[in-house]
Order: sequence, then C-alpha cells, then structure tokens
Amino acid sequence: MREDWQADQSRTLKSGEHREKIAYPEPYEAEAALWECFERARSAEQMIGRVLQALIAAHHADETAVARSKRAYYSLPGRYASAPMTDVAELVEKLAKGLLAPRIAEQLAEAQAQRAKWATDTQQD
Repeated sequence: MREDWQADQSRTLKSGEHREKIAYPEPYEAEAALWECFERARSAEQMIGRVLQALIAAHHADETAVARSKRAYYSLPGRYASAPMTDVAELVEKLAKGLLAPRIAEQLAEAQAQRAKWATDTQQD
C-alpha cells in the first residue's frame, strides 16, 4: 500500500492510554486513487510505469493483512500455473524482483519453488 494513501489515526482510550493505528482506504477509495494516478500520467512511459506498479502491487499483495470482507481476491493470469498464461506472472515477478521488500521476496521465492515443483510433477505424469 502506498504510504500516501494511508492515514494515521490516534485515539485516547478510557484508561487514558494513547493508541495509534494506520487507517487504509476503503476499496472504492483505493480504486478512485488508482484511477487518478493513471489520469495524471503525462506520457505513454508514465502510464506503462504506473500500470506496472499496480500489477506488481496487486500480484504481491498480502490478502491476509486485511479483513476477509475487505479482500480483493485478485490474481494475475498464470499465478496458479494455468498454462500457457504462466508467462504473465513470471514476467511481472522478473520486473519486480529487485524492488521487493525482503519478506515479499522470500514469499515470491517460495511460490516460484512451488510452481517449479508443480511443473515437474505434471511433466512426470
């Protein structure tokens, strides 16, 4: 999630304790912000860059970080090895490889290992 789309909320509990929490936009607000981001692109290169950022973010999003009712359940074609579309997911992963946070890079390596195992298992059948 882009940091500029997050809002810090603070509140004081009845006990007097101060709590801070990060508030994320509602799905419709995030969608509107994404479209605004696309509309601000001034060249084809900027548009392609923004679309790639959105694809990479969606592909690597951790759905378990939000409540089930807020999840998007998005997946790129080929994410679950639905050949021949696996090239789409692999291309997005290659583009993002050096840009990912360490935790996400580890998750990506695990997913790639699972896909490789699946491919090997299906070839042996």
